[in-house]
Amino acid sequence: MKVRKTKSIGNGLDLLWEENFFFRPKAHAEISKALERKGFDSTSARLTMALSRAKFLLRKGNKKDGYFYVQRYPYDKNDED
Repeated sequence: MKVRKTKSIGNGLDLLWEENFFFRPKAHAEISKALERKGFDSTSARLTMALSRAKFLLRKGNKKDGYFYVQRYPYDKNDED
């Protein structure tokens, strides 16, 4: 049986992490544009929820100045399940 991969926002974030996209802090808008270029479509609320659930990302900043997301640790292909 063929397994179908879904285009979830979480999968998109994993893909960006694998490409070292989060090496430097990225704003919500930058992440949204990068996901759109990869073919992932989402609302702002869905992206915010996915970012909060991504264990490999750390949120920096504050509500007034805005939040930025940066990787907690680099992607390691040996850690894949």
